[in-house]
Amino acid sequence: MRMRTRIVLAGITVAAVAVIGAAVYRARTAGHAEVRAITERLAAAMATGDRAALAADPTLQGHPGTVDWLVERGPALAAGYRVSVQRNGANGYQLMDLDVVSHVGRIEMPAGAISLGFWRDPDGGGLKFVTAAGSTVAAPHEGPGGGQLRVGPE
Repeated sequence: MRMRTRIVLAGITVAAVAVIGAAVYRARTAGHAEVRAITERLAAAMATGDRAALAADPTLQGHPGTVDWLVERGPALAAGYRVSVQRNGANGYQLMDLDVVSHVGRIEMPAGAISLGFWRDPDGGGLKFVTAAGSTVAAPHEGPGGGQLRVGPE
């Protein structure tokens, strides 16, 4: 094969790999910005105890039970919180089945975390709220050894 042909084939291969890589990246991160914005908006309303803002949020329309649940957990955000977003199943964390929840907005705070599950339609791109879940971090039992957790025989 001629050198010129090899260079052209190498260029086509590099371009194809770049296009495929960009497509995979876009597919994996699609919806992240929107889920982050929603999660930040809901966390801010929770932290201030703004039930009206939560109830009026378009994401939670038709979910009055979720609004009540989020309002109850709002005071836990007073100590501070951090918002993150990930694909459902990423980093070993899965909230419901992958066919039901595609993205998870996480509100992490010292007392635990709240997860907001969303489904993003891969064909139409629409984002829909699915569920909310929470976990709390219990303080270790303070015994004679103080606040340390011990594992195994002493």
